Amino acid sequence: MISFTIDAWTSKNTLPFLGISFHWIDDNWKLCNSTLDFCLLPGSHTGENLVNKFLEVLDDFEITTKIFSLSIFFIYFTK
Repeated sequence: MISFTIDAWTSKNTLPFLGISFHWIDDNWKLCNSTLDFCLLPGSHTGENLVNKFLEVLDDFEITTKIFSLSIFFIYFTK
């Protein structure tokens, strides 16, 4: 099982970025994490833009269908 963290910000030259990291606990109960992607965000930091880019990255890594609570995330951020 994994958990995702996303963070969006704008650079000094007004480029919007999105960072996506993932976290898991290994067999020895050690918390582990890694960066999945760091990318330009198309448009502003709206919920719709964030979730669309997040889903695009998950599709790129072929893990979209493995995410159980993805529908909850999508519904929450696209209101």
